Amino acid sequence: MELKDIRGIGEKRAQTLARQGIRTPIDLLSRLPERYVQRRLTDLEEAEKGETVHLPGRVTSEPKVFFIRKSLSRLTFLADVGGQTFTVSVFNQHYLKKTLHPGIHIVLHGRISSEHKSFTAQKVFLRENFREGILPVYNVEGIRDTTFAKLAREAFTLLADSLSDRLPKPLRERYRLIDKKRLLDWAHAPPSPRALHQIRRRLKYEEFLDYQLKVRLLRKRHMEAQGLAKPFFEEEIRAFTKNLPFSLTASQKRALGEILSDIASDKAMRRMLQGDTGSGKTVVAMVSAFAAIDDDHQAAFLAPTEILARQHFKTAQALFAHTPYELALLTSTTPKEEREAIEKGLLEGSIHFVIGTHVLFSRNTAYRRLGFVVTDEQHRFGVLQRGALSRKGEKPDVLYLSATPIPRTLAMTLFGDMDITTIDEMPNSAKTVETTILSETDEARVHGFIEKTLQRGEQTYIISPTIEGGKKNRRSIADIERSIRHRHPKARVGLLHGRRPPEEKESVMEAFHEGMIDILVATTIVEVGMDVPRATLIVVHHAERLGLAQLHQLRGRVGRRDLPGRAVFLYEGDEEVRQRLAFLQGSADGFAISEYDMKRRGFGDFMGTYQSGRLRFVHADVEEDLPIMKIARDDAKAILADADKGRKSSYEDYVAAIEKELEEYADYSL
Repeated sequence: MELKDIRGIGEKRAQTLARQGIRTPIDLLSRLPERYVQRRLTDLEEAEKGETVHLPGRVTSEPKVFFIRKSLSRLTFLADVGGQTFTVSVFNQHYLKKTLHPGIHIVLHGRISSEHKSFTAQKVFLRENFREGILPVYNVEGIRDTTFAKLAREAFTLLADSLSDRLPKPLRERYRLIDKKRLLDWAHAPPSPRALHQIRRRLKYEEFLDYQLKVRLLRKRHMEAQGLAKPFFEEEIRAFTKNLPFSLTASQKRALGEILSDIASDKAMRRMLQGDTGSGKTVVAMVSAFAAIDDDHQAAFLAPTEILARQHFKTAQALFAHTPYELALLTSTTPKEEREAIEKGLLEGSIHFVIGTHVLFSRNTAYRRLGFVVTDEQHRFGVLQRGALSRKGEKPDVLYLSATPIPRTLAMTLFGDMDITTIDEMPNSAKTVETTILSETDEARVHGFIEKTLQRGEQTYIISPTIEGGKKNRRSIADIERSIRHRHPKARVGLLHGRRPPEEKESVMEAFHEGMIDILVATTIVEVGMDVPRATLIVVHHAERLGLAQLHQLRGRVGRRDLPGRAVFLYEGDEEVRQRLAFLQGSADGFAISEYDMKRRGFGDFMGTYQSGRLRFVHADVEEDLPIMKIARDDAKAILADADKGRKSSYEDYVAAIEKELEEYADYSL
C-alpha cells in the first residue's frame, strides 16, 4: 500500500511527506501529534480576567494598521463581544485588514482585560472557520494540521483491520491501558479530555518501558561481552600514585579501586565517574589510564573543547613525567605535519596516551591497541561520537566523567546501562569559595570587588545568562562588556559567547587561561572545565535565571589553586529567590545542592542540556512522570529476569522487537 492510495494525497503531497520521513500509510498514521489544543467558545460572562479564551464577537469598525517599526505592526478594530464594545489589537497580522469588515462574525483568541474593555488577540478566526474540540498539532512542514489529521483518519480507515499491538496484553490489562488500535484511532481526533488522558498514559508508559528494556538489554550485552583483561602490576600503580603532588582522598581511592577492578577483569568496562567540581575525577581517570597503558594498551582522553584538551594534556604531562610512556595532544588545530606524525605513532603504538578533541575518532586516526577511553563531560558528545571512539579499539574499557552530581537512586533509574561510581569527598586542599549575594542594582560593590582583584594581579569572570538583553532592563552581554571597559579602562577585557566562531572562542579562552586577559565577559559557556589558576572572582548577573547546580558549577571556576576565590551572584526578585540563593551560599556540597535544586525547580530545569540525546522523551517527562518511569523500570527487570530463566512468556515477541531496534545503536550507549 502506498501513500497515493490515501484519498487526498497526490504526487506533490507525497513528496512533501517523504521529505519528512513519511513514506507509507503506516508512517502517516504513526506520526502522532506533538501536542493538542482545546478550543471551546466562552461566553463573556464566564471569562475571567487574564484568562486565555475563545470569545465569539462581531466586527463593528474598519480595522486600522499601525507600523510600530519595520518588523512590528499592530492592527486594531472595535468589536461587539457579549453586548459590550471592546478595542481589539492583534500584532503582525496586518493582512487581516482585507478580511475583517463591520458585520463579520469572528472568534477572538487571547487574554481578556474586562476593566479596560480591551482584548489583545493572539489569533482572529472567522466564525465560519472556527471548530471547537481537541485539535491535534503536528507541525508537519507544508501541510496544515487540519489537513494532516484528515489524512491520518483516511490512513486509519485503510489500515484498521491490520494493526497489531506489540505491547503485551498482560501489561495493558494490568494498567488498564488502551490498545494500539484505539490509541491510533483517538490520537488523531480525541473524542474527549478523558480519551486524551488515556492516550497519554499509554504513550508515556510504553516509551519508558522501551527505554528501560533497552538500557537493561544494553547492560546485559555489555556484561556478556568479552573484553580484554589488563592485569596491571599493583606495585607500579602504587609507585605512580606516590609521585602525585598530593595524596588521594579515601573517596578517590575507592573510585579508583572500582575502576581498576573492571580493568583487570575480562569484561569491557562502561562506567560513569561523577563527582563535584574539584573532587579529583581527572586524576582518578589519569591513574586508571596508566594502569591500562602499563599492560601494553593505549589510552585516549576525549575532551569537548580544545582548551580543556590542552589543560588535560598539561596535567597528564606532569603526572606521567616519571614514566617511559609517550603522550600526545591531538586537536583540529594541530599542524598537518605534527598531526601526521601523531597518527603514525598511534598506529604503530609508539604513542601510548593521546589527549584531544573529536579528532581522536576521525576517519584518519587509527590505533594499534586502544584499550582505555575516557570521555570528559560526556553529555557534550552525541551517541555516535562516543561510540565512534570506542570502536577504534578492541572492546576497550570506557570511563565517562560527569561534573553534574545526580542522586544515586535517580542516576540508576536513568542510566542503568552504566555502572556508576561517585566521588563524594573533596580533597583537603580544596578551598571554600566565599559566596556573596547582591541585588542587580548594587553595582558599586561589584566594581569594588573587580578593582581589588585587578590590583592583586588576579583575573575575573563576568557571566551573563544570555547574549541578548531582553525584557525587564536586562542588559546584553555586549552592554556589560562596554560597562566593564568604561569602569576599568586599564583592564584587558575579553568577550566570549556561543555565537562567535569556534576559532575565536578557542583564542579568547586560551588568552584568558594564559593571563593575557584580566576580565572575561562570557555566557555560561565557561560553566564546566575551565581551569584558570589566577581567576579568583566570578560575578554572575541574573543568578535567579539559573539553577543552583549550574551556579555551583560556575562558582567552581575560581579559587582552584592556592588563591582564595569569591563568587558574587546578582539577582532580581523577591524573598523566595533570595532564600534559594542563600541555600547555595550556605552549602558547598554539590549533591545536596543538586537535590535541593531538583525539589525546588524540577528535574527538567535542573538537568538542562545535561545528557542531551539520552533524556529526550517524546511523550513523557522525566520529572512529572518519574513514578511511571519507576514502574516501567521494575517491569523491565521482571520481564528480562523471566527471559534469563528461560521461561516461556507473552513478552518474548516484545523483547525481540526491542532487541531489533537496538541494532541501530552504537556498541556503548543509548
